[in-house]
Amino acid sequence: MLERKLRTVDEGVQLTDKLAQFSDNLRAPLTGFVNQAVQSGDLAADNLQSRDPGRLRQQTASLDQLTDEITRLAPAMAALDKQRVLLTVYKSRLTQLAQHRRQRVHRRVEEFYSAPGRSCVGDSLSDRCCCGSTQNHHELCA
Repeated sequence: MLERKLRTVDEGVQLTDKLAQFSDNLRAPLTGFVNQAVQSGDLAADNLQSRDPGRLRQQTASLDQLTDEITRLAPAMAALDKQRVLLTVYKSRLTQLAQHRRQRVHRRVEEFYSAPGRSCVGDSLSDRCCCGSTQNHHELCA
């Protein structure tokens, strides 16, 4: 039963990783666009110092257009950033849960095989103990 729960938690970690990667793949072009637009030559501080009214109108129009585009992208970027944080926290908790459950399984196996007259025999094909551990059980699984 614990083994099944461990598999479920491990699958949850893997699915969380896939979702986080998908989210990062969605976020990357948005972030790239904003970074490129903000750092473009037309919007550099030196180029915004013009005294030419025609050039200033053109720069104002460019800034207004960029502001509109970033304003439309901002909610999606904020949601993806929030999702990234939540997935990181969720994965951390899943990992802690898996580690706790593995320790419980290991402890139960140790208790079971430390009883008089019992011994733990490793699986010769995988060099794993019957509990799935690759560690010795205080010399019970040698």
